[in-house]
Amino acid sequence: MRDKLGTVICNSSPIIGLASLGLLHLLWELFDQVIVTEAVYAEVTKQGRNRIGKDELGLSIKEGYIKIYAIKDELFINRFIGRLHRGELEVMVAARELNAQYLLLDDKAARVLAETMLLEPTGLIGVLRLAKLTGKIVSLKDCLDQLIQNNYRISKSLYYKVLNEVGEI
Repeated sequence: MRDKLGTVICNSSPIIGLASLGLLHLLWELFDQVIVTEAVYAEVTKQGRNRIGKDELGLSIKEGYIKIYAIKDELFINRFIGRLHRGELEVMVAARELNAQYLLLDDKAARVLAETMLLEPTGLIGVLRLAKLTGKIVSLKDCLDQLIQNNYRISKSLYYKVLNEVGEI
């Protein structure tokens, strides 16, 4: 049995969320290859001096855990820009171009568009759920509670559903 999943393309929100928990390392522990696009890299590292995840992402790239990818299909970006952020669109394009098995998107509209492209997005909570199921974290509830304290919006129904799925309720 393989011990890691395939390639994952990440949007900024899951990176920032994992960094806020001190758990960015889960990405390369769970996936064979972790990729961010140029727009996602810029969003996390260049917008705001004290942005959570800025230093963590930079170090992860420097150490080779995460790679930056330049997308090729600008036409797709131009078609949907304004409806979604460039980073979200680049994540979808990169997933198609690289035939990635996983993409991390938290925004609901972005996930809907990704699904229409026959991609299967998951998000920050999906990564934390997987980390719990594989024994990489002890308590999913503690992570979710910390995210809520950090102003992440998690619906009560999703909160209880995912905790029930991993046996923490």
